Amino acid sequence: MYKTYQDEVVEESIKIIKEVLLGEYVTLSVGSLSLNENVEQERSEVSCVVSLGGAPDVEVNGAGFGLVDALYSALVNKLSGEYLSLKDVRFVDFTVNINPRSVIKKPGTDAKVFVDIMVENSSRDYYHFSHSARSMNTAAVLAVLKTVEYFLNCEKAILKLSICIKDAEARGRIDMKDKYVNQMCTLVKNNSYVESLRYFKNKKN
Repeated sequence: MYKTYQDEVVEESIKIIKEVLLGEYVTLSVGSLSLNENVEQERSEVSCVVSLGGAPDVEVNGAGFGLVDALYSALVNKLSGEYLSLKDVRFVDFTVNINPRSVIKKPGTDAKVFVDIMVENSSRDYYHFSHSARSMNTAAVLAVLKTVEYFLNCEKAILKLSICIKDAEARGRIDMKDKYVNQMCTLVKNNSYVESLRYFKNKKN
């Protein structure tokens, strides 16, 4: 499959994020999710507990026009108080496709479903995050989690790199400073972190 420029940015960013954060990388996961659909009004209500790796779990409740809208909006609303840049990531579209060759049962209704979510950052660049599962809801939920996880960890890495750069300057390690600056230059392609850095600086002071 042809990789777009944004696909390459994501791949490079993930390598940098994991190198910078190490054990501080946050992995989002959901054990179970409750979904209540009002078919006539086309409204969905979701409720779940999201695990944030080593951090305390968060209870997420929300409503929207469908599962993806409800869960994505609820997650961003819940986490953007701490990770400010999430407010600049806008849900744009998602697509659903099936893999007919993955069918086990004769009716074919158990085929694997591929869900792709497209979001837009503060610079109006598009990013795709996807997941495949036999349950359309499961595939959608995990694609949403991948999306939020990526941008959340981008912000965490940016904030940590800002500390590393100052520390390298104080120690006269120009080589390390240059490395951290180059890493930050890659990560800032993902979103705007001006507000996040300002808030982080004020919080420290």
